[in-house]
Amino acid sequence: MINAKKNFFVSFLTFALCALLAFLLFGGYGLSFKAAVNSTLYRDDLFEGTGEQISATYSIYCDEYKMSDSAAHAYAPSFGTNDNSIKNACGTLTGMNVVTFYDRWHTNLVPDYTPGIINSKGNYQYIPDMARPATQSVIKSLYSLMKNDVLGGTTSANFKSGLKKYVENAGYSISSSSFYSNSLTVNLSKLKTAIQQNKVGVIMLRKFNYISKILNLEEESRVQVTKINMDAGHMMMVYGFMTLDFYKDGKVIRTETFLNVTSSDSSAKVGFIQLNDYLELEEALIYTIS
Repeated sequence: MINAKKNFFVSFLTFALCALLAFLLFGGYGLSFKAAVNSTLYRDDLFEGTGEQISATYSIYCDEYKMSDSAAHAYAPSFGTNDNSIKNACGTLTGMNVVTFYDRWHTNLVPDYTPGIINSKGNYQYIPDMARPATQSVIKSLYSLMKNDVLGGTTSANFKSGLKKYVENAGYSISSSSFYSNSLTVNLSKLKTAIQQNKVGVIMLRKFNYISKILNLEEESRVQVTKINMDAGHMMMVYGFMTLDFYKDGKVIRTETFLNVTSSDSSAKVGFIQLNDYLELEEALIYTIS
C-alpha cells in the first residue's frame, strides 16, 4: 500500500514538472511551438546591418551570355523609411512591399494611395517610395502588428500573423503556399507559375548574398557581378527569376540562376539573390491576397 502511494506520488510529481516545463517553454513566455523551433529574428539592414558584410564581387570571363529561362514582373514596389523610430525592419518592409504590390487591384490595402501607373510600354510601373504619409502609416501599422517594435526585428510567426491581421483588417483575405526546395534554392516552376498569375513571394534567410549589379563588360570579355555576403537574418520580397548561360567559344561554361528581390532595407532598392551560392533559406512563400 505504501509503495503504491509512493509510486503515485512520483508519477504525479513527474507529470507536474513536465507540465510546468511545457508552460514555461510554450506558454509562460508567449511562444508557440513553431516559433520555438524557428526562432530566427529577421532584422538586418544591408547597409546598417547587424551581421558581418563581406564583399564577394566576381567576374565571369565569357564571350556572351543568354537568358535560358525567366519570369519576372517588369517592376516591383520597394520601400524604405525615413522614420528613425523604424529600425531593423526588413520584415516590416517586405510586408509593405507585398501589400503595395497587391494594392494595384485591392485599393483599400494602402488607403488614399495609387501605387503606380501604366507606362508607355504597357507595363505597370510602381512609383518609387517618396516617404508619403499614406505609405508611412501602413509601415508603422505593420511594424507594430509584426511586433517589430518589441523584438527589434520579427520572427516567422509574427511576420505571418501581423501581415494576415493587417490584410484582414483592410477587408481582404490572404493565403500562402511554399516554393521552398532546400536551403540553397527554390522551386522555380512554382515561382514561374506564381509570377504568371500576378503574385509575389517572400524569402526568409539565415544568411544570404545580395547582388546590386550584373554588368556586361563586353570590351573586356567578362561579366562583373557586384555582390556581398551577409551572415544575418533577413527577409525579402521575390518578384521573379532569371537563369543565365555563359558562353565561351560557342560552349556553355557556366549557368547561374538569380532571384529578383527587393532589398527590404533603408536603401529601398531592388537587386538579386544568387541561388546555390552563399545562402541559407529557411522559408520561401508565395502570397495571394484576394
